[in-house]
Amino acid sequence: MWVNESPELEAVNLGGIFLPPFEQFAHFRCKLSLEFSTAGFLVKTASSTEEVIQALALRHQVFIENDQGHGIGYEYDQFDNDADHVLVIAKESNEVVATSRLLCSRFASQFYSQNEFDIEDVLNENKAYLEMGRSCIKITHRNANLVDLMWRAIGSYITRTQTKALFGLASVFTTDQSQAWELDAYFKTFFSDNRFNVMPKLAWQLDPAFRKSTYQFEDDTQCKKILPSLLRSYLMAGAKIYGDPALDRDFSCVDFFAYIDIDNMHRSFEKRYLS
Repeated sequence: MWVNESPELEAVNLGGIFLPPFEQFAHFRCKLSLEFSTAGFLVKTASSTEEVIQALALRHQVFIENDQGHGIGYEYDQFDNDADHVLVIAKESNEVVATSRLLCSRFASQFYSQNEFDIEDVLNENKAYLEMGRSCIKITHRNANLVDLMWRAIGSYITRTQTKALFGLASVFTTDQSQAWELDAYFKTFFSDNRFNVMPKLAWQLDPAFRKSTYQFEDDTQCKKILPSLLRSYLMAGAKIYGDPALDRDFSCVDFFAYIDIDNMHRSFEKRYLS
């Protein structure tokens, strides 16, 4: 992860967002053009450097500032140039209020998930993959409507790229390792199987001393209240969680590797977003 918080750099004012001279995005190209509109929002893939920068600014606000909005900054890494960036733009303010980064195996050879997890067992199936990551919604717009718009865009992208598997890191914003192990047990009880051997890399592993020998859950709703809305939607779509969790100290969160086999996506999601 790289973070730029240098307002003293020469900058261009883009509707209130100041753009430092990010040379690495000067030649950004959209891989798959996608656009649709609703009464209040425009949903599209970023088609210019300026639009990518707006997505990076929202990511900084959500992931780095924890929604406090104290300053101007940009959260980015080496995968952003190879990705498409879904944007949800509020028409009234012309502001990007949600974004998600899509890395498709048709356009990229490496995935962010490989930083934290060994996923070779997944990639050995050699199919069309789509990694969804860096997904966030501005705090003032976190509702079911925005999640629905994000899924509509992702569903269209899946269809047009003929993606067969969707995966990514599902984050829960906690560094409490006891809570992380409890969530791990919850996912293994209700949302996992033995299809893939996935494990976090050594530097990301949690301390097993915080793990209890047994956990008890009455039903699959017990832990959902602490899960972010996007993660809940992954599970509703049919996601399976593989491997132990990874502790991401940079973002003060715990990451779970989530995988959706498109052919086995829940019927309601398939009908709504892939038809």
